[in-house]
Amino acid sequence: MDISIRRLRMDDHDQIVILRLGLAVVILSLAVMVYQITLLDRELGFLFVSRKWTAALGLGTFAAAIAMILLIASWTTWGERMERWFGMLLAALNRLGMLNLILFLIPVVVFSYLLLGPQAYFFEDLSVRLGSFGLAVFAGAVFLKAAGLLNGWLETLTASWLLVGAGYKIAAFIPDVSSYPFSLGWSEASRYYYASLLFAKRIYGVSAQPSVLHPSRYMMQAIPFLIPHLPLWLHRLWQVLLWIGVTGGTVYLLAKRLSISQAWVRLLFVLWGALFLFQGPVYYHLLVSALLVFWGFDSRRFWKSLVVVLVASAWAGISRVNWFPVPGLLAASIYFLETQLGPQGKFKPEPSRLIAETVSVQEHVSGEASTWKGLGAYLLQPVLWIGFGTLVAFGSQAVYVLWSGADPGLFASSLSSDLLWYRLFPNPTFPLGILLAILLVSAPLLIVLVLGMRGLHPLRVVAGGSILLASFLGGVVVSTKIGGGSNLHNMDAFLSLLLIFGAYVFFGKAVPDASDDGIRRDHSAILLAFILAVPVAFALNQGGPLKLPEEQRVEGALRSLRDLTEDVVQQNGEVLFISQRHLLTFGYIQGVPLVEKYENVFLMEMAMAGNETYLNAFYDDIRNHRFSLIISDPLGGRTKGSEYPFGEENDVWIARITRPLLDDYQRKDLLKSVGIEVLEPKH
Repeated sequence: MDISIRRLRMDDHDQIVILRLGLAVVILSLAVMVYQITLLDRELGFLFVSRKWTAALGLGTFAAAIAMILLIASWTTWGERMERWFGMLLAALNRLGMLNLILFLIPVVVFSYLLLGPQAYFFEDLSVRLGSFGLAVFAGAVFLKAAGLLNGWLETLTASWLLVGAGYKIAAFIPDVSSYPFSLGWSEASRYYYASLLFAKRIYGVSAQPSVLHPSRYMMQAIPFLIPHLPLWLHRLWQVLLWIGVTGGTVYLLAKRLSISQAWVRLLFVLWGALFLFQGPVYYHLLVSALLVFWGFDSRRFWKSLVVVLVASAWAGISRVNWFPVPGLLAASIYFLETQLGPQGKFKPEPSRLIAETVSVQEHVSGEASTWKGLGAYLLQPVLWIGFGTLVAFGSQAVYVLWSGADPGLFASSLSSDLLWYRLFPNPTFPLGILLAILLVSAPLLIVLVLGMRGLHPLRVVAGGSILLASFLGGVVVSTKIGGGSNLHNMDAFLSLLLIFGAYVFFGKAVPDASDDGIRRDHSAILLAFILAVPVAFALNQGGPLKLPEEQRVEGALRSLRDLTEDVVQQNGEVLFISQRHLLTFGYIQGVPLVEKYENVFLMEMAMAGNETYLNAFYDDIRNHRFSLIISDPLGGRTKGSEYPFGEENDVWIARITRPLLDDYQRKDLLKSVGIEVLEPKH
C-alpha cells in the first residue's frame, strides 16, 4: 500500500458537507477581497469614482451575502434540496466524461490570469491570493469529481489543490518568455551571454573564455545556440523548459524509485515534489546530479553505483562548490534507507548484493561478524561513494579550469566574500529570514521523519540525521554570503536530501531492521494538510506581471544605442557593455567588437569578493579612458546599509564600481525607460 488514505475518504453520498465547505470558501474569499478593496480605497480613493471598482465591491458584497444565506439554509430543511441540486449538477457534468478535465483548466487559467494579468496589483496581498486560490480549488474539484477518476472528495480536493497550485507555478513562467529586447531583470539576460561564450568564435568573431560562474548551467543554456540566429524569446523559453522539465523529471525518477503504484498518487507526488524544490528554488543545473543518482543508483550493486556517483560528481564539480559532496550524499542517503542493518549491528545484505566484488567482507556477508566489524562493513560503501565522489568533483573543476584558460583564483571568489549573519533572521532583504523560512519549509517532512523512523537501526538514523545536519549547516553558511540570502536557493542540497528522506519514510519505503511492521505509514489529516499547504503557499506568494515600457520607447532606445555605438566604432573606439551585453549576442546591435572583461554579473562578483587584481585592472582601464563608450545600468545613488534590501550589495557596488567609474567618466545619455545609462570619458 503506497499511502494510507482510507481514513481520509468521505462518503460520496454526504454531498452536503462538501457543499457547505465550498460555500464557506466562497464567503471567506469574498470577504478577504472586499476587505482588500476597502484598504486600497483608503490609499487611492477610487470608490464611487471608478465605476469598475465600485461595481466590484458591490458585487462581491452581494455574492458573499448570498453565499452566507445559502450556508445557513443548508442546516434547515432546504439542506436536502441543496444537496439534491448539487448532485444533479455533478450528474450533468459526469455525462461530459473526460471533457471535465478540459473544463478543469478554466479555474486554473482564470486564477492565473488574475494574478499575472494587468489587474494583478489587486492580488499582490497573499491573503487575497489564497482566497482566490480556494475558489479555484473548489471549482476545479467539482470538475475532477465529475470526471470520475478519483474516489473520495478529500482525494479530489487534494488533487485539485496540487493541480491548481502547479498550474499557477507553470503559468508564472509565462511572462519570462518575452520578446522584450532588454534584460527583464538585473542579471536575467546576462545568462544568455554567458551561455553564448561556448560559441564565441561564431557569434562574436573572436575566441572568449567560457564562464567561471556556474559553468554547468551555461552549458545547458547553450544548447539553443547550436542552431544559429534563434531569437531571444526562444532562449527564454528554453530556460523555462529547463526549470520545469529538469525539476519535474528529477521528482518523477524519485517516484519511480519509490514504486508508487497508484497513478494518481504518483502524479500528485511529482507535482508536490516539484513545488517543494521550487521553494528554494533548487536550480536545474544542480538537479542534474540528483537526476543521475535517482536514475542509475542501485544500493545492491556497488560498482555500478560508484560509476553513477562519479559521473554525477563530475557534473557537480562544474556546478558549485557546496555541491561537490552532494552526489555521494544522495547515494549514501538512498543506501541507508534501503539497506538493512541487524539489531546487533550485523550487516544483513540482500542475497543479490555483490559485496565480495568490492572488498573482502565475506565474514559480513555470512552475518557472523562482530558488532564493530558489521558496522564498519555497513558504512564502508557510503563512505567510499562520498569520498571518491568529492575527489572527482574537485578533479572535474580542475580540468575545467585548465580547459577554460581562466585564472584559477577567480573560481574561489565566493570563499573570500563577506558573510552577513543577520540575514539568518528576518531582514529587509528576506523578510522571513533564512532560519524561519527553512524551518517552515522543512517542518512537515521533519515531522514525518520523527514520527516514522521506528524500525530503523540507530546507526541508520544517526547516519541519515548527520547527512541532513551537515547539508543544513553548509546551506546556512552559504546563505549568509553577500549576494545571496534573499531566498532559500543556497539551501538546495538540504532540500534535495530532505525530499529523499521524507518521501521514503512517508510512503513506507525505508526498509526496516526490526521484525515488526516497521515504518509507520498512517498520517493525520492535519499533517497531510501541512505537507500540502506550505509548498503551494510559497508558490502563490511569487509571480506577477512584467511591467515593460511602451514599444515605441523600446524601439527609440535601441535606435539611440545603435547610433551612439556606430559613431564610436567608426572612429575605432571601444565600446564596453557592462550590462545589456546580450544585445550583441542576439544582433540587436551589430558591428560592435566584443570586450570580454567587466560584464555586470562577474564585475559584481569580483566587487563582493574584493578581488584586487581584477578590480585594479578595471580601474587602470577606466583611468586610461580605454573605452570611448560604456553601456551600464543607471549609476549614482547612495549607500544604504543593512536597513534596505540588498543594502550591502548596493554599497559595495557604489564603493568599488560606481565611484571609481564616475571619477573618470560622465553621463552622455540616460535611457530611463529601459534602465540604461551611457557614459563617455571626462575630458
